[in-house]
Amino acid sequence: MTDQSLPLITIIIPIGPGRSYKTVMDSIRNLDYPKEKIEVIIAEGRQPARQRNEAIKVAKGSILFFFDDDVILNHDIIKRMLSLYYNPQITMAGGPNLTPETDSFLQKCFGYGMSRFFATAQMSSRYKSSGREREATEKELICCNVSGRATVLRNNLFNETLWPCEENELFNRLQSQGYKLIFDPQSIVFHSRRPSLWKFVKQNFGYGRGRVEQLWIQPSTFEFIFLAPPVFTLYTAGLLTSLVFRWLPSHYAVLFSVPFMAYCAINVSVSLWTAIAVKKPVSFFVLPFIFFFVHIPYGLGMIYSVFHRFFRRKKPCLDVKLNWINMTETS
Repeated sequence: MTDQSLPLITIIIPIGPGRSYKTVMDSIRNLDYPKEKIEVIIAEGRQPARQRNEAIKVAKGSILFFFDDDVILNHDIIKRMLSLYYNPQITMAGGPNLTPETDSFLQKCFGYGMSRFFATAQMSSRYKSSGREREATEKELICCNVSGRATVLRNNLFNETLWPCEENELFNRLQSQGYKLIFDPQSIVFHSRRPSLWKFVKQNFGYGRGRVEQLWIQPSTFEFIFLAPPVFTLYTAGLLTSLVFRWLPSHYAVLFSVPFMAYCAINVSVSLWTAIAVKKPVSFFVLPFIFFFVHIPYGLGMIYSVFHRFFRRKKPCLDVKLNWINMTETS
């Protein structure tokens, strides 16, 4: 495919008020793609779904790319993703977001943990480059590294009542209409993990909250595995209170603790295997806590969302500011 035959594409980057987008712009300038064929729209605001929607409405590209403001792109990612649209029914395609080598040891441990099935089930594909190009679901694609056909997305915008999980709802909706999604493990971006344990906990709490909000909208997407985090969270709370207040006879307390001991055994085993696989032995001493801080906050977020739904107020629609970057002038 010659440069002349390459399509015009639009890169949409939602950012918070005043946030820098230098990291992703530096990557865009180094892409192996003609600069005159790239339209970049920076969508500034406080509602990511609305920000993306406003950019979709005015984008000129035939394929729209969605990246976060702090990702680092592989230089060939545009051409690689474009090659995935070989079937008219394929409407969105994306790949994983990997932990960069420049991240701290703790951030890398967050990445190691999130890339394990034990921590995030099928969503673990979002954090590792493994397997082959394949038809995907919302469990693999993620909006910091995804693309879609403009003609389809203009008629299927993101649900502005959701954050996070707005992309999950969109992916499910498109599949219900017969469209196909593709996951390519080699269409890579590098995305730093949360810089502190507290922010990592907040992230997983938000994911759990968002999952329940999505289920209210799309109850047909419910799977029994979604019950595991809140059930484990409630069970752990019950176990802790039984140990503190001793409201169970000792022999019942031992039986009640068996599931938690089984969880710990699996946790330690997966941590050991992961530390060996990534060739970072010292991570073995951190990973058991990482897995715990994935599951419990996620479960708490789900429980919070169930109760919060009955008391929440409707979110106001906030203004979005769009800014176009001329790549021929900034290259």
